[in-house]
Amino acid sequence: MKKAFLTIAFALAPACAFAWMGFDSATSELVEVKAEGGVPNRGQTIVVHDIAQNTNVTCLVRDVYRNSQTVELTVTTSSGDNRILVMEGR
Repeated sequence: MKKAFLTIAFALAPACAFAWMGFDSATSELVEVKAEGGVPNRGQTIVVHDIAQNTNVTCLVRDVYRNSQTVELTVTTSSGDNRILVMEGR
């Protein structure tokens, strides 16, 4: 019983922390969003990895707009810049 529980726990562990691919609508640069628990909500803090620059930026989610194919995140960076990230639909 204990062995089965550990097997299931380890199988589900990667689902808790997930990376999500998309792009910045202003620059068309690829980004990867690291959010806990799936699609982020308004007011949540996320980490955005700019793939071209190989940098991480902490952002506050201002708005989430979902449609059938994409999810648009309006975020504010720690330096005060506003960005719109278009992510693959989930």
